Parts: sequence; structure tokens; C-alpha cells
Amino acid sequence: MELKLADALPSMEFDAECCLPGAKGGLEMELHKCLTFDLEVLQQHQVGMRQVAHLVMVLHRMKHTFQKSDPTHTPLGMECTDDQLSSIIMDNLLEECVMERVQEPEGAVDKQAEGTFKRLDSPQQCTLCDSYQKSLVHNPETMVLRAVTLRGGIDHQRVRFNLSMYNINMKNSHTIQAQPVALRIASSDFNLSCSKQTDSTAPILQLERSSDDQLRTISAQGDTARFLFYMTTKGISLTTFESAKYPGWFISTSLEQRQPVAMCQKEDLRKLTNFYVNN
Repeated sequence: MELKLADALPSMEFDAECCLPGAKGGLEMELHKCLTFDLEVLQQHQVGMRQVAHLVMVLHRMKHTFQKSDPTHTPLGMECTDDQLSSIIMDNLLEECVMERVQEPEGAVDKQAEGTFKRLDSPQQCTLCDSYQKSLVHNPETMVLRAVTLRGGIDHQRVRFNLSMYNINMKNSHTIQAQPVALRIASSDFNLSCSKQTDSTAPILQLERSSDDQLRTISAQGDTARFLFYMTTKGISLTTFESAKYPGWFISTSLEQRQPVAMCQKEDLRKLTNFYVNN
């Protein structure tokens, strides 16, 4: 199949204008020559209308006046050399920057992975705030975490977590790109967990009571995997927490104040999934 640009342009003739340097009396001599390009785009590969439109625009731009500053340049009253014609074309190229959204690999293992996670000793205590500097606060009466911008003097409302890290012992070979962790509210027996009420619903984040021994060793396919999250730090300090039980779902906050902390998918632009972990 042939795609002829002659069908897209009213004319394939281009007037090229040349100003010769060093003309007597400072006068500029202009020579015109009608350059006729007989072009065809062979559709050996799939050619979209965007590429065709760009080529049409380039050809139209080449109609405009261009000046030759090279004293060795052959006047356009004569035949153009290949280098000269190439220079004309390169001077009129259009550049386009195409941004493609690439799904970055996260730390979750395959859902069918078999093995265990073993907790390391000495959890570190930390606080979390999202990329908008909203801190996570906890209301013991409602058992709901919310993200709030804290003012001076009320730092005591900020939740402190015990962040426990886990070693991975998988029976099958899997590449783990993140650190498995569990998040427990300090001086309590409440952990963050990600679970589903039914198979057809989206995962939810909640505070759930669990014993210390219950989370010492966690099976990758077991029910207690809901307490595990893959912690991935990008750049200097921005960290995400992806559910180990439901890959692709992340701990997130709302753009608005005082909204509950929840789970979301990475593509949800209404949510913030990056956190600062402050020791």
C-alpha cells in the first residue's frame, strides 16, 4: 500500500530563496529556483496519521525563506549537492517529545509463591507523613487512621509505629525488589492489615488486633500475609507500601484533609501513595 503525500498537499513545489554574501554595493542577489520533490511514503511499516502530518508540516516549512551563509555554497541557480539538500532538510526538522507511562516493577512476589517471611529482631519506631506533609493520626475510639496537617503544639496526636522487617525464605526462585514489613501502633497490639470482605470487593486497610507470636513467621500464601507490606524507597526518602497479599494495592491518603488512610491502586491520581518515614 502506498501513501502519497500529493493527496495531502495542494502542491509539491517549493520556492527556495538564496541570499548571496558579498554582493557588490551591499546589494543582495536573490535567485529563485523551483524545486520539485516527488515523494512517496511506502507503508512497509505501519505509518500513523501523526507521522504523515509531521512530514506535511516539514515540507510546508521548507517553503519559507532560508539564507545561505556558507561562502562556498553553490547558488540555487545550479544543482544542489546532496549535502546542501540534506542541510536544508535538517534545518527544518520538527522535534517531538513523546512521554510514555511505564509501569515500574514493584516489590510484590508472584501470587503463587510459596514460602515464609521471618521477622527480624528490634523493630524501629517511626512516624509517617504523606508527600503533602500530612501526618497519620489515630483516634482510639473509632480505630481509624487519618491524614492531617499538624500545627505546632499538637505533635502528640501523630501515630508512632513499630516497623518490623522480615527475611524472605521462598521455595521457588523469585526476585524481591522491596523490603517486607509489618506496621504496628507502638505500645499496642494493633497492626495495619489489608484484606477483602468478599472476593468481589476492593481491598481495605484497617487496624486489626494481633498477637506478637502470630506475626513472628508469616506464610506467603497464609491468611496472616494480610499484615505484610512491601516497602520500597525511591529517590532519597519517598517510600511506598504495597500489600503483599494483594499486589498492586498501596497504602494511600486523600488529597483532602482528615480523610481516612486507605488502599488504592497506583493509577489513582486522587490518592497519594508516597510517604516519608521519620525515625
